[in-house]
Amino acid sequence: MPIVSPWESRLTSAENLAVRRSLVARRQNAARTDDLLRRARRLIGQCRAQASGGIGHHGIETKL
Repeated sequence: MPIVSPWESRLTSAENLAVRRSLVARRQNAARTDDLLRRARRLIGQCRAQASGGIGHHGIETKL
């Protein structure tokens, strides 16, 4: 049996489902955003490496 918080027990099962779905969606969006930020940082690092004349002191994995 899943642990139910006090406010959840007052909601109908349909409302509970909606709440849980929105929480899951929010978590997935956060993970997707983190992934996009990671890719963008990697690309920026590669661009900086090329602009500075190749992979030098900072390398490709330049941190912002």
